[in-house]
Amino acid sequence: ENINNLNLTLDVNGERRQTGNTSRMIFNFNFLISHISHFMTLFPGTIITTGTPAGTAMEMKEPKFLQIGDKINIKIDYLGEQNQIIVGE
Repeated sequence: ENINNLNLTLDVNGERRQTGNTSRMIFNFNFLISHISHFMTLFPGTIITTGTPAGTAMEMKEPKFLQIGDKINIKIDYLGEQNQIIVGE
């Protein structure tokens, strides 16, 4: 599989909020890993945060921020999916 061409989706309570593809990233994974490894040691399991596709609550005309009880579903091609429920402190 090509890590520089993976579909990403995020649904909140069954409503699609974000859709993206790693091909639209400003810098591809090969560049990011090479560049970052010049400044720090990357170990197996190191997480590199790269940002998020369009569709965040702040971009909406009427923002829908996450609330307690919201159900989140995240999918990435070839990696699978995760499901979470927002809980209070």
